[in-house]
Amino acid sequence: MTGLFPGDYFVHEFEFGGQSFFAYGLLRSIDGTKYHADYKSGNPPSKPSTVSKESHRVVGRISKRAYQLARLRQWPNSQAEVSALIDFSAGKKIRLSFSERVSLLFVR
Repeated sequence: MTGLFPGDYFVHEFEFGGQSFFAYGLLRSIDGTKYHADYKSGNPPSKPSTVSKESHRVVGRISKRAYQLARLRQWPNSQAEVSALIDFSAGKKIRLSFSERVSLLFVR
């Protein structure tokens, strides 16, 4: 999680048993070499307590609004959907539904 600081929202990609899935997180704190984060995901294949370094990577840091959009979209789990969220976080225009637009107005 190099380059992330406490309070950052991010997208993480995990691989378990040949399956890949994305999780959305908020980095709570860094304690030496341990990172403490809260994760949300649509349908993870399992709930392991530890993950090897080779089986995961941080895809990118996202804004709080992009994190809320991921929540509204029920934690997207495809590369295309994650790329759209990262683009939205970077300020690029993406297609939003009316309800998403209204909900995101209240996110600071």
